[in-house]
Amino acid sequence: MSVWLAWTASGVSLVTVIGHVFVGGPQVVKPLLASAELPEQTRGMAYFCWHVTTVVVLALSAGFALAALDPRHSDLAWFLSVVSALVWMVSLGVTVVGGLPLRRNPAVFLFGLIALLGAASQTL
Repeated sequence: MSVWLAWTASGVSLVTVIGHVFVGGPQVVKPLLASAELPEQTRGMAYFCWHVTTVVVLALSAGFALAALDPRHSDLAWFLSVVSALVWMVSLGVTVVGGLPLRRNPAVFLFGLIALLGAASQTL
C-alpha cells in the first residue's frame, strides 16, 4: 500500500468537494434554483442530488484518509475506488449522451483521478 497515494486521493477528494460547493454552487445551484422553467419537483430533486454528491465526495476524502492512517482499511480504499470509477463512468456517459463538451464537466476528470489514485494506493 502507498500511504502517500491514499493521502493524495483524500486530498483530491477534499479539493473536489471544496470546488463543488464554492465554485459549482454559485455557477450551477443558484441558476438551477432560480429557474422558473423547471418544475418545482425537478428543481428539488436536482438540489437533493447536488447535496448527495457533496456528502459522497466528503466520504471519499474521509475514507481514503482513514485508509492512509491504517492499512487495515484497505478494503475501504478499494471500495471507494470502485465507487469513484462508477461515478466517473456515469459522469462520462451523461456528458457523451448529452452532447456536452468534456471541459464543461469537471466530474469526468476528478472522479477518474480519484479512482486511479485510490486504486494505485492499494497496488503500489
